[in-house]
Amino acid sequence: AGTAFQRSAWEVLRTIPYGATLSYGQQAAALGDPAKARAVGAANGRNPLSIVVPCHRVVAAGGALTGFAGGLDTKAWLLDHERQVLDDERQVIEKGEERVFNPDPSHATQLKEQRRARLTGCRVRKQFTHNGRLQWFHGTVEFKPQEHPPFRFETTYDDGDRELMSEAEVRRCL
Repeated sequence: AGTAFQRSAWEVLRTIPYGATLSYGQQAAALGDPAKARAVGAANGRNPLSIVVPCHRVVAAGGALTGFAGGLDTKAWLLDHERQVLDDERQVIEKGEERVFNPDPSHATQLKEQRRARLTGCRVRKQFTHNGRLQWFHGTVEFKPQEHPPFRFETTYDDGDRELMSEAEVRRCL
């Protein structure tokens, strides 16, 4: 599926390393014409396999998150997730622990649980409008594994209010 240009744009997407990003202009330059950044963005938007062929790794020239069919929160989460996995791997290497590729899905689950455990109990702050004024509210994060995916973190604010948040939202409030 797709035009010849779209397929060539999607091939460039496959070359972006896990945890890395590329700008639309850089992707267009890889195709031979840096002026076609908008055309590349349009081609990426028609990508039928957006997670397998990772169009979420393409960002604006200044690094801003733009255009993703799954929404910008999802794009931010995917990029953050990839960076977290790489950070976890770097920590293992720095500690000198031996790491062997483990195809068992429970291994990925263990990494996710470790990340979530680091967030549980963290203090967060978030700005809200309260009585017509902007105010900062502080709260504590708790992981709720069975409730409302992807909003699996519940923040209890100091005033007693509660809010469900995604992992990406929690990280932005740290």
